Amino acid sequence: MIRRNRIFAKSILATLFLFTITSFAQTITRSTNPPARNGVTRANAPQFIVIGADDNTNAHAFTWMDTTIANGRNRDGSRRYMSFYVNTRSGWSGSNVTVRNAARAAYDRGHEVSNHTHDHPNIRDRNMTELQIFDNIMQAQNAMVAAGIPAAHQFGFRTPFLAHTPETFTAMRRAGILYDCSITSTALAGNHNYPYNSGQSHNVQGLWIVPATNVTVHPNDRAALGNRSTVAGLDWNLWSPTSGGGIGNGMDSAQTVRALMFSLTESLAGNRAPFTFGPHSQYYFDSTAAATGWFPNITAAQRRGAFREFVRQASLLEDVFFVSGDMVVRWMLNPVPAAQFRPDDYHRSSPTSIMPREIHSSKTPNNASVSIANGNINLHLPTAASNANIALYDVRGRLLFERNVAVNGNIANVALPQSIVRNQAVILQVKTNSDFNLTKRILVK
Repeated sequence: MIRRNRIFAKSILATLFLFTITSFAQTITRSTNPPARNGVTRANAPQFIVIGADDNTNAHAFTWMDTTIANGRNRDGSRRYMSFYVNTRSGWSGSNVTVRNAARAAYDRGHEVSNHTHDHPNIRDRNMTELQIFDNIMQAQNAMVAAGIPAAHQFGFRTPFLAHTPETFTAMRRAGILYDCSITSTALAGNHNYPYNSGQSHNVQGLWIVPATNVTVHPNDRAALGNRSTVAGLDWNLWSPTSGGGIGNGMDSAQTVRALMFSLTESLAGNRAPFTFGPHSQYYFDSTAAATGWFPNITAAQRRGAFREFVRQASLLEDVFFVSGDMVVRWMLNPVPAAQFRPDDYHRSSPTSIMPREIHSSKTPNNASVSIANGNINLHLPTAASNANIALYDVRGRLLFERNVAVNGNIANVALPQSIVRNQAVILQVKTNSDFNLTKRILVK
């Protein structure tokens, strides 16, 4: 059982990340230039498009967007991928599991299915604590696991309304999130930041930031849209009037396609930083949104047409690839020019995508022994103690189990819950009241 009142200490993260994907430990600073390795330059980097769909509360719309991407190819013939950041408050349990089934189907087709919280709270307006945010994230994570989407493949997170606090980032890292896509990049297309480690900007070791890029409005449409040059890169903000957080009186279908394609081509001609766009799949079948004034200039059918047209036009461009957010992070750590890029080499199914490594500091200290066998942790400590805190983490830093136990002299035995999967590598951490500390990679048997 997880002790709900325990805060995930930074010192623990620093130790645990020695055991995660070897290259994920690299420090990548925030920059408008691609990683200068393996011959990659601004002129030859792949131009990534990360479609990261939020909410996804309608099963039919979920499947429509999933298959719109999956059923086509990039210009070089490679597969197209995208990310879904899901809420799990409806359609995931009980007698109605239609959304859950759609999410599993999207995952099976190769897309990333990740976290957008359970019930879509405004974290900043509610002044939520780290524990409250963590619990909300974990509700969604557990619902996805129940649907057959492994926690180890739930890489990304976008905070609802793009509203975040410092506690948001520590909570998502505590939940084992690899990257966030909530930090807005407000630059004009062609000048956005590349993804970076968040340690220097949000003080959370191991968390990546994939910037949520603004959309750059086509110059011919700016006068009609309040003389704005950029707008937040979510479909809501493109279609909603200024009074609803959008632009002008809201874009129509043609303006939408022009803005998305102008943003893409300017990026392609500029620094080629990833272009991220956040649709909400359910809006593409919401016939009430136009009538209620949410999106006054574009019907549901026109929204679907604009999305399909953007995907079609973008797929014709050389060096352009539709990928999921986690694939971009992998590329940042092992960059290659566009001519050498193969999406499936950076997909979660790639055998090189996760590779835990042993390090010297994981060895057991002299006079101490530890093993996990038959569902029990067996400890023999080098010094006498009366109690110990024992915690298990997976290799990505998720807390799997934690318990305070009594120690009989220097021996302790702890039974693990059946929910802990056997034959997996974990990180064991032991702290006793006699100041003995141990962090060790070990196999659960």
